[in-house]
Amino acid sequence: MNTPQGPYPPQPQQPGQFPRQGPPTGPQPGFGPGGPGGPGGPRPQGPPPGQFQQPPGPPQGQPGGWGASPAPAPAPEKKSKKGLFVSIGVVVVLGAAAAVLYFMGFLTTNVFDDNALKQGVKDTLVKSFGVAESKLTAVDCGSRNKIAAGTQFQCKVTIDGKQKVSVIKVDNDKGEYTVGQPK
Repeated sequence: MNTPQGPYPPQPQQPGQFPRQGPPTGPQPGFGPGGPGGPGGPRPQGPPPGQFQQPPGPPQGQPGGWGASPAPAPAPEKKSKKGLFVSIGVVVVLGAAAAVLYFMGFLTTNVFDDNALKQGVKDTLVKSFGVAESKLTAVDCGSRNKIAAGTQFQCKVTIDGKQKVSVIKVDNDKGEYTVGQPK
């Protein structure tokens, strides 16, 4: 490594230090008592009082040194929004299909209210067939019986301790039905 020497002799270097440019700071010939270093002899090495010496390392302003700005963060990658648009499109299509099926009646099924049906069958058996209310102890028509004209289902009834079956015929889509004679 070639360094400019100038009029001054080279100074010894410590690891991590750069060659010093300028006048030497150690004791120099001709300086002693009564000289520029003061009456006590040569002046000690180091910075003048009140100044700080730069610690060993790269000089300020050099890459990696003090005051160097950190490396810029890499720009975030732009993510494709294609997947988002595809997902939104699928949701919209499925929603539209469900709406069409709902309004056409495929996703909705009108069913009888289980408790109302049970009470209606019980009332009809008492009023139309003369079954004593005290002897009618149970009515079970199942659950989710469809309201659709022409369909039929069975209700199990217990009259005077005996289980019988009454056939229910749905008359129209309004939920009107006919209760058959218990057998």
